[in-house]
Amino acid sequence: MKKIILTLLLTVNLFAFNSVKYFAAVNGEGELVIENKDYKEEYDQDYTYSAGAELEKTFKGNKFIALGLGAKYEKEFTTKSANYGDIEFASTVPLYAMGKIVIPMDRYSRIYIKGEAGYNFVIDGEYLEKIRKDYKNSVIKVDGDLYSGFGLGLDINNFNIELLYNTTRVNLIWDKVEREYSNSKISASLGYKFGL
Repeated sequence: MKKIILTLLLTVNLFAFNSVKYFAAVNGEGELVIENKDYKEEYDQDYTYSAGAELEKTFKGNKFIALGLGAKYEKEFTTKSANYGDIEFASTVPLYAMGKIVIPMDRYSRIYIKGEAGYNFVIDGEYLEKIRKDYKNSVIKVDGDLYSGFGLGLDINNFNIELLYNTTRVNLIWDKVEREYSNSKISASLGYKFGL
């Protein structure tokens, strides 16, 4: 964890960013896939929200490519449990690197194709809190995992609109039995960009 934060801080200092974007998003109905070596389950997800910020660098010699770093908070996704019914599993905080292929339309607007990849941190939800309380003799460990996304966006002056398909992954190890939770969804975001 310390190595990741130190690497991000060094990158920010060495890599002079042009802008910072703050955004809020609505995550459309998605799909949660829970799997281990013996089974696979799929559940529909309700609408949730996310919010975050991205630092971006557009290069003077090549205005068709942009690189950056981002972080966002994604509200809890739900799971089904025999003991607890539909219950909030965890919130996630992805930290990611991003790349864009930019197509200028005119002096004030541009469209882009975007890819994101990074690591997903986990904030326990009600389900994790309950199983830790109800199964005190069990060994329960929750780890983040890979975050990935791709999408399209439009910048008009300082305003931004973006559609993104992304997946957050969380690993739950309960008494040596490992389950992977993959939450995939499409999000629509509105943002505002400030120059640096």
